[in-house]
Amino acid sequence: MPQLHLQLVTPQGTLFNESFESISIPTATGQITILPGHTRLVSAIKPGELIVRNKGKVQYIHVDGGFAEIKDKSEIVILADAAAHIAELNEAQILEAKARAEQLLKQENMADEEYARAAASLELNLSKLRTVRRHAHRSRRPITSEGVMND
Repeated sequence: MPQLHLQLVTPQGTLFNESFESISIPTATGQITILPGHTRLVSAIKPGELIVRNKGKVQYIHVDGGFAEIKDKSEIVILADAAAHIAELNEAQILEAKARAEQLLKQENMADEEYARAAASLELNLSKLRTVRRHAHRSRRPITSEGVMND
């Protein structure tokens, strides 16, 4: 099968610079899946889940926003504000950050800029929480007809 070449870059460095069969991206207009031969495109990315598939394996990465460019010859460049594999996300830390953002939003007489920052933080942490909870079963032991499997 033809491949896509993904370069995922954050301010901390390059996370991916390899080939995949398909890539799903959370854009500002909805989740889109890119396959080889996709038309050129530049789109804003909203906080959400980036899904990369290759040879039956799937990787899930949470991106905090940014931009994606699909170039000729099935090349994709994603400039993300931040990105983390789902295994790196900690639900307890996300819940704490969400609670802090909610507390900030309850304050009165907050400057518009502070309010916007708190609202963006809440949106980002809600996105991370959805991603973590969507994949929570991946860290648990499988259940069979006889009950929980022992490792």
